[in-house]
Amino acid sequence: MNSGSHRGRRTPDGRRSARRGAVATAALLLLASCQGTPEEREPSGSPVEAEVLVLENGPDGSAAAPSYLPPVIADTPIDPLIAGGWAAAGADEYGVDPEPRDPFAVEVPPGQENVRYVAWRGSTGCYGATDARLARDGDDLLVTFTAKDDSDINCEVLNYAYVQFAVDPTVVDGVATVNGVKPVDGVGPGVLVDTIDLGEAWETPSGDWEAPPTEITEGGPELHAALEASDTDAMDEVTELLNARPEADRRRFAFVLHGCEDAVPALVVTPLVVTAELGDCTERTFVLAVFDVDAELLPPKAELGLYGRADG
Repeated sequence: MNSGSHRGRRTPDGRRSARRGAVATAALLLLASCQGTPEEREPSGSPVEAEVLVLENGPDGSAAAPSYLPPVIADTPIDPLIAGGWAAAGADEYGVDPEPRDPFAVEVPPGQENVRYVAWRGSTGCYGATDARLARDGDDLLVTFTAKDDSDINCEVLNYAYVQFAVDPTVVDGVATVNGVKPVDGVGPGVLVDTIDLGEAWETPSGDWEAPPTEITEGGPELHAALEASDTDAMDEVTELLNARPEADRRRFAFVLHGCEDAVPALVVTPLVVTAELGDCTERTFVLAVFDVDAELLPPKAELGLYGRADG
C-alpha cells in the first residue's frame, strides 16, 4: 500500500472479532437476460421472515454497495463500504472513488433490538430488483431478488441490486454460507487498537490537518511531534500508544479525527483509499484513533487519506 498523506459505527470489541479469510462471488437465484424477461426461480429450502431495510439498484461500480461486497451477517446495521473492506485487496478499481467519502453524509438504517442484519449484492441482469426474499436450506441462507420486466429498460448496462435485511437472530444461527458464499461480518478488516480524546487541542476544526493520517507500523515520530505541538493534555497516553507495535503480520495506522466523542471510529478500506471516520454530533472533539489491519488485506494501490484534506 502506498503511504499518502453511516452510517452506524462499530465497537472495539466487534472489531477484534473480525474474521479473516478469502471471499468469493456467487450466482444469484434470480436469473435475468437482456434477450428476454427475467426468469425467477423459487428458492429451495424454507422461506424465513425478513424485513427489507434497504433495496437499491444501479450499474456496476455505482450502485449503493461496492462491486466487491461479499455477503454480510452482522450484529449492527451494515455499512456496505466498511464491510466491503474484507475483499478490497483483490477487487477491481473500476468505479472506485479515489477520494475518501464524506463521513457525515453516510446513512445506514437505524439499529433495532434483538435483530441481526444480512446484506447481499448481485446482478439481476437488465432489470431492477423490486423485492427480495430470504429462505434457508440447512446452513445456507438463500437470497432471491424479484425483478420487473420493463420493455423500456436500457439493456446495454447490467443492473446490480443491493439488499439489507433485518431478521430474528434465530434465522442466522448456524448459518455457514449465503447463496453458497461464506459471509463476513460488518466491521471490516480494521481492528481498533485504541482511541484517545485529545480535547479541543486546536482552536479551529481545520486544526486536525496539522496531524495527517500516518502509518505507524515502525513508529510515527512526525505524528508524535505534531501532537506534542498541539498542547493536548493527553500526551502521556499518546506517547504510549504511538510507541506500541503491531503483530508481525499486521500494519498500524493513526488518524486524528474531528467528530463525536461518544462515537466509535471506523476504518474504511477500498481498493484506492484507506481512511477513518468518526460519527458527527453537536459537541465535537479531536480523537486520535489507531487501527491495525492484516497486511494481506491491504490493497497495493490504496493511499492513506482523510475527508477534506487537500493533500490526501
